[in-house]
Amino acid sequence: MNERILLRLLVALACIGIIACNASASSKQKRQDSTAIMMITSTETAIQEPIETGVEVGEAIMTPGRNLADNVSRSKDHTTFTILLRASGLISSLKRAGPYTLFAPTNEAFNEIPAGAVDSLLLPTHKAELVQLVRDHLIAGSFTIGQLRSSQLHTLSGIPVSLYRRGGDWWINHARISIADVRSSNGTLHVTEAVLQP
Repeated sequence: MNERILLRLLVALACIGIIACNASASSKQKRQDSTAIMMITSTETAIQEPIETGVEVGEAIMTPGRNLADNVSRSKDHTTFTILLRASGLISSLKRAGPYTLFAPTNEAFNEIPAGAVDSLLLPTHKAELVQLVRDHLIAGSFTIGQLRSSQLHTLSGIPVSLYRRGGDWWINHARISIADVRSSNGTLHVTEAVLQP
């Protein structure tokens, strides 16, 4: 009789142990599932965050989150202007200060000026002329085409800005604007097809 009771007791204990193990495994599985769900949710949330959009210029995307200097230096169409900005020492202002409106001539625009002019501007003896040229392309304040149209403005070097429409395009003085209203964190950029000069 005692042996039967003992046997039943052992069987009962074994069953309790199995149930406890199953419960523990189930609990562990739930924790793993919960962690996996949290990871998936976290990944989906990261994927669904809005991506900052911008404007393509010179095979690069210029975004409002970058400053004027960083945006223009990414463009393959503005390598000459970027070199001049750096040599002038004004590129640091376009990284921090502002707001500014920047008229950025393309490489082709610089090809239209007299041969050797760019190389000459890079000489230490012509630093003043280089700074003047860069200032010819900057206006204090951030202005879209619509705002430029209704304003009487001058560049930092004192050139009066005249905006007009011709043949369906916008022109600034004698330069056609090929891409307008490119937003940066410290201003607005307009791509021009000619170098602005007094």
